[in-house]
Amino acid sequence: MSAEPQGDDLLITSIQQRDARALEEFYDRHRVLAYSLALRVVGNVSDAEDVVQ
Repeated sequence: MSAEPQGDDLLITSIQQRDARALEEFYDRHRVLAYSLALRVVGNVSDAEDVVQ
């Protein structure tokens, strides 16, 4: 994976090819949004953290 940022579509392609760094980048980009959504759905901080992990 190059040092320059990739779009999500390219990251997903890399993830499908089992690129761990691409998965890490994708997670870092979307973890706050995923956590916020999980918290709204489950209504509990601990459960939301479990969902996102």
